[in-house]
Amino acid sequence: MADNIPGGIVAAAKNRLQVVRALEDTAVCECESLTLEVVLNLAYVQGAWARDGLRLKAKPTCRISAQGKKHALTLTRVGLADAGTISFSALDVETSCRLTVTARDIFIVTELQDVRATERQAVSFLCEVNQEDLEGRWYRGDARVRPGDHVRIRHQGKTHILSFKSVRPEHAGEIRFTAERVSSYATLAVKELPVQIARPLRVKVAMYRHRGLLECQVSRPNAPVRWFKSGRELATGPKYQLLSQDVYRQLTIDDICSSDEDTYTCDAGDDKTSCQLLVEEQAIKIVRGMSSVTEVTEPEPALFQVETSLRSGRPPRWTLSGEVLAPGPGVRMDRDGTVHSLCLTATDSSMSGPVVFAAGKSHCSGKLTVRERPLQVLRPLEDVEVKENAAVTLSCSFAPSPRAVRWFRGRTALKSSTKYSMRREGPRAELTIHGLLGMDGGPYHCMAGGSQSTATVKVEVRRLQMVKSLEPLEVEEDDNAIFSCELNYVVANAEWLLNSCRLYSNAVYRVQNMGTMHSLTVRRLRPQESRVTFKAGPISETTTLRVKERPAVFLRSLEDVAGEEQGRVCLQCEASKETASPVWLKDGVALTPGDRVQLLHAGRAMSLTLLGLCKDDAGHYTCDLGASQTRAKVTVHDLLITIVQRLKTASVLEGENCTFECLLSHDLMEEPTWTINGQLVVSDARLQVIQNGRLYKLAIKEANLLDAGDVVFTVKDLSCRTMLFVREKAVHVFREMQSVKVVPGDDAVLSCEITKPEATIRWLKNGHPVRPGSRYVVSVEKTLVSLVIRSATVRDAGEYCCEADGIATRAKLEVRELQHTFSRELRDARGEERGKVTLECETRRPARRVAWLKGLAELRPGRKYVTRQSGVLLSLTVCCLETADADRYTCDVGTMKSHAQLSVSSQRVLILDELEDSECLEGDTVTFRCRICPGDLVSVKWYLDETLLYTNELNEIQATQGGLHMLTFRQLARKDSGTISFEAGDKRSYASLLVRERRPTIIKSLEDCEAVEGGGLTLCCVTSKPCHILWYKDGCQMWNSSRYFAVRSGCEARMTIREVGGGDGGVYECSAGSVTTRAVVRVKAIPAEFTQPLTDLEAREGEAVTLSCEYSLPGVLYHWRRGQENLRAGDKYAMRHKKTAIFLTVAALTPQDSGVYSCLCREHLTSASLRVIAIPITFTQPLKPVQADEGVSVTLRCELSRAGVAVEWKRGDDLLRNGIRHQIRRRETGQELLLWRPLPRDSGLYSCVCADQKTSAAPVAVRGGPGRALLRAVPARGPCGLDEGPDGAQTGGTTSSPLIPFKVKLRNQLQVEEESSVTLSCELSGGPGGRVEAGAGGS
Repeated sequence: MADNIPGGIVAAAKNRLQVVRALEDTAVCECESLTLEVVLNLAYVQGAWARDGLRLKAKPTCRISAQGKKHALTLTRVGLADAGTISFSALDVETSCRLTVTARDIFIVTELQDVRATERQAVSFLCEVNQEDLEGRWYRGDARVRPGDHVRIRHQGKTHILSFKSVRPEHAGEIRFTAERVSSYATLAVKELPVQIARPLRVKVAMYRHRGLLECQVSRPNAPVRWFKSGRELATGPKYQLLSQDVYRQLTIDDICSSDEDTYTCDAGDDKTSCQLLVEEQAIKIVRGMSSVTEVTEPEPALFQVETSLRSGRPPRWTLSGEVLAPGPGVRMDRDGTVHSLCLTATDSSMSGPVVFAAGKSHCSGKLTVRERPLQVLRPLEDVEVKENAAVTLSCSFAPSPRAVRWFRGRTALKSSTKYSMRREGPRAELTIHGLLGMDGGPYHCMAGGSQSTATVKVEVRRLQMVKSLEPLEVEEDDNAIFSCELNYVVANAEWLLNSCRLYSNAVYRVQNMGTMHSLTVRRLRPQESRVTFKAGPISETTTLRVKERPAVFLRSLEDVAGEEQGRVCLQCEASKETASPVWLKDGVALTPGDRVQLLHAGRAMSLTLLGLCKDDAGHYTCDLGASQTRAKVTVHDLLITIVQRLKTASVLEGENCTFECLLSHDLMEEPTWTINGQLVVSDARLQVIQNGRLYKLAIKEANLLDAGDVVFTVKDLSCRTMLFVREKAVHVFREMQSVKVVPGDDAVLSCEITKPEATIRWLKNGHPVRPGSRYVVSVEKTLVSLVIRSATVRDAGEYCCEADGIATRAKLEVRELQHTFSRELRDARGEERGKVTLECETRRPARRVAWLKGLAELRPGRKYVTRQSGVLLSLTVCCLETADADRYTCDVGTMKSHAQLSVSSQRVLILDELEDSECLEGDTVTFRCRICPGDLVSVKWYLDETLLYTNELNEIQATQGGLHMLTFRQLARKDSGTISFEAGDKRSYASLLVRERRPTIIKSLEDCEAVEGGGLTLCCVTSKPCHILWYKDGCQMWNSSRYFAVRSGCEARMTIREVGGGDGGVYECSAGSVTTRAVVRVKAIPAEFTQPLTDLEAREGEAVTLSCEYSLPGVLYHWRRGQENLRAGDKYAMRHKKTAIFLTVAALTPQDSGVYSCLCREHLTSASLRVIAIPITFTQPLKPVQADEGVSVTLRCELSRAGVAVEWKRGDDLLRNGIRHQIRRRETGQELLLWRPLPRDSGLYSCVCADQKTSAAPVAVRGGPGRALLRAVPARGPCGLDEGPDGAQTGGTTSSPLIPFKVKLRNQLQVEEESSVTLSCELSGGPGGRVEAGAGGS
């Protein structure tokens, strides 16, 4: 039958199109890529791909390819909307599959953080998600945040950043970041900047009975302010009106009167500004001015009268010498119509000066001259005669009472001090002089005005004598010595000297003065022989002090001690002297320091320490000081071993470790034994016995209940017992039970882990016990306890609890129903402005609750939004589309959401007339115009350099019929220059605005004036606008200093000059850019003089002295001279002035500084003489005799009482020069002479000469080389080291007797046999009694 089949049918069957490999259901995760392939049996067949019946077209995320028999569909970045049925059809064949897209897990990695910032600061918010390709949105409250000039949004990988370039208070609120289904929240708090006064108040002049307005400008429109008048707060009422408009603050005062002239303050909390309100009356003229009162003798009255053209509503102002007068006991002011009178009832000479009358802007002046009454001396000074150190009072009386009284001693003015006391009681003046000396005698003058009284003071000087003389003392070592003497009267400058060294009160010496008695106490004396001298003024007395040495004795004796073997003992005693040398003996045998014997001597304390005692160390020990001994007995006992630290009772928890310790007093060789509950302990992994010297330990690891009981430690014949308590371990959960979510029909497993598996387990559901059965399976595997619920249903949901011996852990079981899914997702849509668009989606089954969202805000049905639900079909219609409607819309059915993006294209706009550039000056008004089509478009915007403009008091935005839009600027400033842009839809028009500066002009010029020397001066000019001001004087620019102070307040500029001097006169210029104003200032000099001249002074050499004088004018240039030499400030001379006083300090006085010193101020000169008393130069350290070997350099030293003095060195009468063999050096007050490698011929008498002083000659003897003999004669000395004169009297150590010359010298012995005798002989030129020293070689 096969042969009967036609061949055409077989060919048709072979060419029929068939699917070789069909599509298969696929599941993919969101944002992944997917490729679907179909293989046909024929090649080059055209096919089509579709999703849910809609044909797919190639695009960046959907790629369709065909290669031979294989057809492929590649989807990149798959979204939830891509899920559905994917089908492929070619001719009459078709294959399809189900594409399931699972949503990816999105969560926030780094949450937003709350931020607190100050206004105008930069702020950033950072949020990090777990996916890199997520699109994020930022919201502030419910409004979406979009990028702009001050807002920047960045996306870097997983990080999303929102940055505010400059935050403002309106930016504060909740910041939200949303990425698909997750959101993060944070709070932005903005602290406002302190309020500042942008434009302060200015001085205001208001007319009498009119209205006054004060205005200032603050930095913030919402800043509250308060108004004050001289500290009193003002409130809105009939008199005052307070107004706040934008940043301007105004105070209006109605019906201004004289009482309103005051200082007003606007307080904005953080800043404040003040100004003065001046009240100006009507023009009042002076009809008849006042006449000067030239001759008035105090206290006669003075009368002034002035007549004005009008009767003033305000009282006039009278001033005397610049001070405002007020009615009082001495001042009477009257007004009779237009005639004003001023009567000064009791005049005084201090009232002399100008009298000024002021009424409104008119004023007139006159001069008042008051003469003083002549002064007379009622009771003159009287001559007095007093004794030295007493006090005297000089007094005199004047009529009338003088204003100022000055006292003089000769020509020297006196000032109040501890020496002089000055007092005044009405017309009486007194001068008291304290502590009179001989130099205080002489004439004294009292001057007041032109009157003078003179008296002579005579001082009787007493002669100082010694009433009780010093006596020589002889005391023992460490005792105190007291010397005392008495004078015939009290003196203050007394001195005590010990061996020519002055003594002061300290821990060793105590110097006392009680009236005429003077005493010296010397403590803790050492063996010595010294001279004690007392000096008081011209008298001096010397005595001797001899201290004998005291033998050392024991202050504390040794004591018997006992010790154990291997221990230690210490024997201690104390001697009366630190220098004592003790000897330690044991049974009469001397001890030496060693390893077991330690000898210690610290001060007066002495000790002997024996270490490692043994029986041989027992015996008697002695400490011998030579003149005194002390003895003690040492006993050694046998060693006793005891338990120092006993076992302690222990209580531990089951499974914990514990340790028992026992400490013995000494080491033992025997092995110890440990028992627990009577069983011997053997060391193993759990029980360990440890011995560390005298310390024995038993360590138990992981104690169990069987270890509880008695623990006994035994060693030798010692034993110690304690108890061990082991507590049973409680049950606890170390892994809590976790909540579980399942779907109906699945098995649910709840599990936890406990520490004790043998505990009793009980399961509860919502508080009711769970019975194990076929559906509830309970199992325990080691520490894991679990409950398995088979085929869970919704009824099984609830809270489950697992209890084990009193402890419990809880978790929830949640059984969810199946979720809603979309069979057709929302799709992106595009609409045109003012049109409408409909969004549709379809669910697999009808949804119970449907919610539509725009962004994150839920939409409510109305005219704008129309929602419909027809079975599984859901739709949302948006009417009257606007640009703001463009956003992401979401359909929420509870368990699933579908999203779509709506785009709105703006209405087409055409600009007919473009903006035109404009150029103007400051303060002008400019209008920009732009015409657009359609003419009814109102959503337009104006910008100035990207700053959005609104209508206010300076800007006006208008829109007229025909599509004409206008922008008007008023009161333009230079900062308003920039680019003006007009935006309508997607069209923009631009124009430039250039505001040029209006040059300033001088409104009020400088005025020529005359200044009084020493006073102040203020120059003032006013410009048309605030600008930069420069001040010049005689063509040179001026800068702020202590005397010159320039200030600018708005348009007013002032230059203030303090303490005007003669050099301040000249031409002053105020420059404001291209305009200037000049004025001439003349300085009127004031006659001046020295109110206190220089006085003669005397000072000692080396001290510092200050010359002072006073000039009547402060700040005057002065010069100091010594003779005809001008002095300059430096280390030697210090010059300073304080107000009218001028000082010159001369430091480190020398005799050359004596002379006449002068101070020159202007043409005035005052002089005084300075006498410097030279200090005599003495040698504080004389030369000493020196012996030297030939060729060995030697140095002679002496010391002067003052540094920097030239000296001469002599050998005998020969003057020595500085050279190689004789090197002369000077170190401050020390003088040195170095003899370099001296020879025997250099021996002789050396001396140091300074002016009229000469140090004692020092004999220098140079010994020859080996084998030479030396014989030197030295003057005899006393027992105290003092030289003795011919009569045996002792002389001071500062002068040495001359070297006695040899009449017959020694002769060399050429040959002498060993062990034989030799005789050397010489003869002295002096008589007998001299001391002779002999030496051989260097001995």
